[in-house]
Amino acid sequence: MGDVAISAPLFDDNPAVEDPLGFDSVADVVVRVVTAGGLDPVAVGIHSAWGGGKSTALNLIAGQLDSVGHVLVARIDPWEFENTEDLRGTLITQVLDVLHLRVKDQMPDPTKREVVLGKLNSLRRRIAWGRVANVLVSSAVTLSPDLPGLIEALTPKPPDDDDADPDGPQGMAGFRAQFESLMASVEGISKVVVLVDDLDRCCLRRSWARLRRSSFSCR
Repeated sequence: MGDVAISAPLFDDNPAVEDPLGFDSVADVVVRVVTAGGLDPVAVGIHSAWGGGKSTALNLIAGQLDSVGHVLVARIDPWEFENTEDLRGTLITQVLDVLHLRVKDQMPDPTKREVVLGKLNSLRRRIAWGRVANVLVSSAVTLSPDLPGLIEALTPKPPDDDDADPDGPQGMAGFRAQFESLMASVEGISKVVVLVDDLDRCCLRRSWARLRRSSFSCR
């Protein structure tokens, strides 16, 4: 049997960055929702069967949000680190990494830039994620919640005791307050949008619960 020539082009199934299937209408709706005033925080889901174009839709959404200008976009694939002990800490760290790059690249004033980066690094150090995980595991084993230990793990450890603020907020309340202060000092950003892809590859119940806790932590 001779070779058969195939004239039809072959296409890969990688997510597209341009709209080949009319997904711009989906992206338009999502962008309008997440950038609307008075809806903060807000979660929007895009659902389809495997291979239905969810990742392509996220690419289109990211492109539109980048053109908005005042929105910081963080793209996260939680299935890549699903087995990480502290998924919440990893997700928040990725958001802070994107913010770090934005500040370094787009804040021209070196003095302001160093101040903002200092706040960002302080926020990274604020929560000792490993100690949080250890406290939670210990509490689960003993069936007795170690609330003082959890508060201590969620409280910043200043390099100098003189820098400590005994009257300052502790735990996640303090984290949120410091995150709000950081965002207020970053010029040109009024909203952070996190695009979560490939969530259907994860253990759904576990991942969804952790993503909800991350939302409550950052908002």
